[in-house]
Amino acid sequence: MATSKKFHTLVEVQQKGGKFFEVLGDPTEVPSWFHSQYLKCPRVVYLEAWLVEAMFGPDGEKIPHVECVTHTVLHVNRWNPESDAKILIFGRPNFQLDVFEMIRHLANYFRLRRGVLSTRGPGREDHPPQSPSTWEGP
Repeated sequence: MATSKKFHTLVEVQQKGGKFFEVLGDPTEVPSWFHSQYLKCPRVVYLEAWLVEAMFGPDGEKIPHVECVTHTVLHVNRWNPESDAKILIFGRPNFQLDVFEMIRHLANYFRLRRGVLSTRGPGREDHPPQSPSTWEGP
């Protein structure tokens, strides 16, 4: 059985009461453009684990660059080769939508490149019943 991977470059988050998130660790590591209110309503994306590695590199080495350019914080909540990875996107709602669309398009590109365009579509946004928030898009 594979163990879950953790990206050390990401801000650690922890669900608290099923509704909010909290930054753990050294608060000086949080970017100056990131505000605590962005932790209340993350956008959630589920992808196959191989897609996350294809997009963000081995061990998420490209994630810090994506975070810096998009002014969002990405957190891979689960990284397990046998199942889906859950990506939480924190930031301003319009930035979350931009990153979600970028991930969706990249997922489609990598699936086509690999020849595995699945019937579930390129990237899914799911909110399980225990989800900390619901996304109300434009």
